[in-house]
Amino acid sequence: MVAFYLVSVKYNNIQLYGVFKPYLGEGWGEIYTLLISPGSGLHQKITKEIKPGKIGLFENIAYYPREVFAYILSEKLGWGLVPPTVTRIIKGSYPIRHPKLTNLKSITYEERDSIGALQLFLPYPTGRQYFQKYNEEPVIKLIF
Repeated sequence: MVAFYLVSVKYNNIQLYGVFKPYLGEGWGEIYTLLISPGSGLHQKITKEIKPGKIGLFENIAYYPREVFAYILSEKLGWGLVPPTVTRIIKGSYPIRHPKLTNLKSITYEERDSIGALQLFLPYPTGRQYFQKYNEEPVIKLIF
């Protein structure tokens, strides 16, 4: 589960929408572990836990700065392909992390502040901005 929120901003009679991807909503899910018998390579069992999806080297690294970096890199390289993205702190209802959570449906939420990436929502079909800029189909097409 990854939490993201639609944000509406109104300024001087102009209404814009954005997508907020909070740090507090990053990477929860069902993590499956395959246990293999040493030496034999035979499958013994699969265990399932509900925990943060960040594992190994990425366990203590936030995802949201990548969104901001992608925008900055796109702009610096002159691509203009990533919608404007900034870091913001927004008060909202975010999931509370419980160490013994056993079911994603039992996640509780709490009203608090979270830092995250706020990205301007552009109502384009996938790849449209690339097509408009270069008058050709994008090399990579995303699947909805």
